[in-house]
Amino acid sequence: MVPEQTTPITVLVVDDQTAMRQLICCMLERSHFAALETGEAQLGLALIESHPEVRLAIIDMVMPGVSGLDLAAELNRRHPGIPILYISGYVASIAMQAIADHSPDAVLLKPFTQARLIARVRYLLGLTGAHPEDSEPPARIAETAWEKLIEGSGPIPHPYRMVSYRNTSAAYSIAAAHAAILREAGLPYTFRYLSDPIHPFELVTPAEEWPYAMECIQMLGLSVDITLAA
Repeated sequence: MVPEQTTPITVLVVDDQTAMRQLICCMLERSHFAALETGEAQLGLALIESHPEVRLAIIDMVMPGVSGLDLAAELNRRHPGIPILYISGYVASIAMQAIADHSPDAVLLKPFTQARLIARVRYLLGLTGAHPEDSEPPARIAETAWEKLIEGSGPIPHPYRMVSYRNTSAAYSIAAAHAAILREAGLPYTFRYLSDPIHPFELVTPAEEWPYAMECIQMLGLSVDITLAA
């Protein structure tokens, strides 16, 4: 086991979803890691070249342009000593399954809790001898993490619809990020499920808290997978 260091270990995060990327960086920094971030694979390679202190890369498998898999292959070629944690919201991905079959510790499905992410990061860096507890099948892991991440704060007085989400894996990850930042700010919220197949759920907050809640949401950036309330 590698001894703990006083200087924060630097982790590179490459994910084209701004909200998810910033949430991961926030999770890392809360756990005393330093984070570099980008939404583009080519910029990820450039950051590795210009920051030799990077010890681990967290890479989203599905990105426009150069894929996360291509980025990982190039990173392995140039810097074979840097471990990679592959993240994805696609449970049924053939590429993710292939990686999981070969190196199950290198795969983490979205959405995930801070505890699960940091446990995996520490394990891949050799900072702990204990193996992360990931004994559940992948689909169940994703379902359990999602339930924990979006758990609301209870009934909402004078509800105000803030955001509706599309039926995509990115939208579910963004919803988890929104829930996390609202919990951090101490704001009440809940999710309301709809019969609309395109926008199957929405975020609700008390009307009097809407301006502050929206300010928090916008800190994470917006996305084509969500629709702001009119």
